[in-house]
Amino acid sequence: MPDETPVLTQNDLLVLGLLLDRPMHGYEILQQIRAADMDLWMAISPAAIYYALAKLHRWGLVLETRSRGEGPERSIYHLTERGREAFLAGMESALASQEPTRFEYGLGIFLLNKLPQERALPLLEQRLEFLCRREEAISEARGRTEGDPLRCAVLTHAATCTRVEREWLEGLIHHLQGEEVQEYRGLMLLRGDLRDFHLPDLIKLIASGRHSGTLTVTDGLSVR
Repeated sequence: MPDETPVLTQNDLLVLGLLLDRPMHGYEILQQIRAADMDLWMAISPAAIYYALAKLHRWGLVLETRSRGEGPERSIYHLTERGREAFLAGMESALASQEPTRFEYGLGIFLLNKLPQERALPLLEQRLEFLCRREEAISEARGRTEGDPLRCAVLTHAATCTRVEREWLEGLIHHLQGEEVQEYRGLMLLRGDLRDFHLPDLIKLIASGRHSGTLTVTDGLSVR
């Protein structure tokens, strides 16, 4: 491993941060993650944790020892001094991040008018039900954070983001159901420059999306 500080993923940083408290085996790390309800605000899996441990060990950021207690022999992972330095550097980078928060669900909305409305609406309603369940789960988790202000802070952020998305999605759904929501007018309309379309493809798109209505052609100044 070269001497330069490695670029850590979120999973790497999490594992190093937990090992900063004390040496642990992989299952203990997973228990810590589950107890802190991290799955409500971070995408993580057991396989990802064990992969991170193997990588950090290969980089020399953690040290592995074998321990045999009452059960089977386990690998115990200890943070090395290089691991401590890498963690501090990773934290500085994470907290000063200039990376914008990305919204992957937005791609579905961007392409929404390519689907028939009667197919799109039930899918949006499924997403809304998921967000409502998520809000409830986060609320319950926040009720278990007494005495842990950092955990409360990150769950409060997750709750705020979920509430904002739910309210936004409710507006979209209300518009598709026929209510007049000003900012979403023309949500399912097809728009574009005719020079960018191949006419047979445009006709197929209109047919597959089951669009109906009036085709308006304009030069940008006047309607023809």
